[in-house]
Amino acid sequence: MASIVALFLLTLSFGLLWRILTKIVDRSLPPGPPRVPLLGHLHLLGVLPHKSLSDLSSRYGPVMLLWFGFAPTLVVSSPDAAREVLCTQDLAFASRPNISITKYMFYNGKDLGWTSYGPYWRLMRKVTTVELFTAKRLEESRMVRHTQVSKLIDFI
Repeated sequence: MASIVALFLLTLSFGLLWRILTKIVDRSLPPGPPRVPLLGHLHLLGVLPHKSLSDLSSRYGPVMLLWFGFAPTLVVSSPDAAREVLCTQDLAFASRPNISITKYMFYNGKDLGWTSYGPYWRLMRKVTTVELFTAKRLEESRMVRHTQVSKLIDFI
């Protein structure tokens, strides 16, 4: 009986500590529904995520923060807010997430698809645009791309 009471008190204290810490961190973030520890807001998505997100945006506004597990996700659901994020504040949102697996699998995160926005990314984009994606190079690789697409379609 004592172990059940101790487990209950431990769970209750963990819940209260979680609530206090998330309120302190969440003050400067956009609004969003209360989240469940470990799951975040995954339980709110349902079978039709676009409908669930629309309902949540009508309740919390056009810009809201949802947590999918431990990953914070900014949800923007109005044209004006999307324009603000993608045009006005584009440099703040241009970088890639820092995922540790990219260090081991993608050349220490230097692959064009995984590198953070900055001078290196701009240089690599320039090189790929000038050298790899010219009309001549695309025509030279047309058969390879066609073969790979055919293999993919056959696989599917």
